[in-house]
Amino acid sequence: FEFQGWEVNPGQLDDAGNIEIHNDTLIKAKWNENTYLLTIKPNGGKYKGSDQEYKESFRPNEIAPIETPTYEGHNFTGWTIEEDSSSFSGNQITMVKNVTLVANYELQEYDVTINPNGGKYQNSEAVYTTKVKYGDTIDLSGTVWEDHEITHWTQNEEEISKDSAEIQIFENTDFVAYWQSSLFYTVTINPN
Repeated sequence: FEFQGWEVNPGQLDDAGNIEIHNDTLIKAKWNENTYLLTIKPNGGKYKGSDQEYKESFRPNEIAPIETPTYEGHNFTGWTIEEDSSSFSGNQITMVKNVTLVANYELQEYDVTINPNGGKYQNSEAVYTTKVKYGDTIDLSGTVWEDHEITHWTQNEEEISKDSAEIQIFENTDFVAYWQSSLFYTVTINPN
């Protein structure tokens, strides 16, 4: 608790804060209960559905519950206590002072598979598999097959343009190339 001053009957306290006593007088101490402020900074993500700072007051030694924030394409890795730059990874904190928690994240990684389907991707006929971070791109250009041309690609079984070169990745993704022969032969039929 924090002392706020004295409470007396009206007229017994002068402008300087002195108490004039002329008879029996009840003097009460005025107290305010201390509270500590927990501030959550979602740092690009969302906390309790909002991307704004979240603030809540707690009594001394009260246990403050802490929810896990979310951030599309990111994994939450813990908190930094802003006041002293220390790390915090719990789901509750005992309030003994004002605390500001800043959320930390890392980009999610996704599996990307490129099936040249008879052609070559990066000079190999093998199915190519790699990991790509959220929002990064994969380059499909340079996929070749002698005497063939790409008619289209599929991305997770949905057709995309054959001209798609750099594709941004937001999930596990499978690409398959589809081809047609670029060789055409003339066949002449002689009925004799």
